[in-house]
Amino acid sequence: MYLSSLAPELLLNIMSSLDANDLAQLVQTCRYLQNTGNKILRQEVDADTLNFVLGLQRPYVRGWDYSSVRRGSVMFDVSFTIIDAYVESRSKPRVSTLYFASPAIFDILADQITKRDKRIVDGKFRIGGEKSNLTEDRRLPIPINTLVLDRGCTDYILLALKKYSHVHPASEFSITTLSTDFSLSRHDVSTFFDTRKLTKLSLGFPVAFWEYDYSMGFPNSEASQHAHFALNKNLLRDIRTLKDLLLKVSNLEVLSLRPQVSLLRAIQPLLVLPPALDELGQAVEGLTKLQTLKISEYLFHPAFFLPVPKTVKKLQYKKVNKLSQEWWTRFAKAPLTNVESLSVRSDGAKIGSGCIFQKIEKGFNIEDIEIRSLKFFICQGAENPCLPKDLVECINRRNTGLEQSISS
Repeated sequence: MYLSSLAPELLLNIMSSLDANDLAQLVQTCRYLQNTGNKILRQEVDADTLNFVLGLQRPYVRGWDYSSVRRGSVMFDVSFTIIDAYVESRSKPRVSTLYFASPAIFDILADQITKRDKRIVDGKFRIGGEKSNLTEDRRLPIPINTLVLDRGCTDYILLALKKYSHVHPASEFSITTLSTDFSLSRHDVSTFFDTRKLTKLSLGFPVAFWEYDYSMGFPNSEASQHAHFALNKNLLRDIRTLKDLLLKVSNLEVLSLRPQVSLLRAIQPLLVLPPALDELGQAVEGLTKLQTLKISEYLFHPAFFLPVPKTVKKLQYKKVNKLSQEWWTRFAKAPLTNVESLSVRSDGAKIGSGCIFQKIEKGFNIEDIEIRSLKFFICQGAENPCLPKDLVECINRRNTGLEQSISS
């Protein structure tokens, strides 16, 4: 028997007996149930919440298969944890996590908050251009009915979430994790969220090229060429946008930066790094609650070492074969006072494809290292010639009783 053949009165009775988790499973597979469920939920929400939900239902492009969606669309995903306040008062609260992004997720979210007997915490908001960037756990499948939004329509959802984020306290609703794969300058996320509630921030963003500023004249020597190599406007804007964002996320505990670096052009060394990078470093040092810092590839320039706040205990670097000798020198001199876990991983690229300078640096040593607080150390690609030859030796000499995993 098809559900659509049931009498509306009977179907409404069935729907009224379902809780949020039941609806969450059903709305993904049955459009008829979804539409019926939406009507019931809307009868239960107050005017403010209803306006919020309606604000999310502005025009969007929906695709059942991401590959079939027209170019220029993006993936949109929201997940959150529902905690039953009644059960929470006992010894073992019941926590349910929903991983999907159908239109009805916002109705369910609004319903749970309005009832006031449940709290929605650990909210996760993801925007990205690729499926693989939408979930940190790659084992979790992206639902077939994940929303695919036209870039021009994304602002409507962000504006609606902004209102909701500011109206409800963190104890009732909070987006604690924000992941995006947009250009930093395209969306200032602090405009759309109460960033004081953010505790986890994961940013993936394309990096503009370093380009020679010919307004300063043509270089007549290699030294002058290096001195005149300047930031282009897009790159400088991205650096400042990231700095401004980090100044507003004072409660951040986990920060992951994933710049998308292109190797189509060689990167020139700079004799002096631009002041904008120093300002970015100062913003990161101001994150006094940060405990985990993850960086993939290099951040804006291979020689720029991002300062690590004293509160950080877990430090992770990926694709380190794209970093310069100058970066490693600065890393070795950084005290990293409270870092207990250090992970250093290369991407396996060899000389010529992994090292990004025109003049390849290889076979160098750092001689010594300042960090002395390590308990765990992971080094993947220790024999990659783009890494210091004595990195593992220096780590072991300064950190006794170290639990480590070293691979070539």
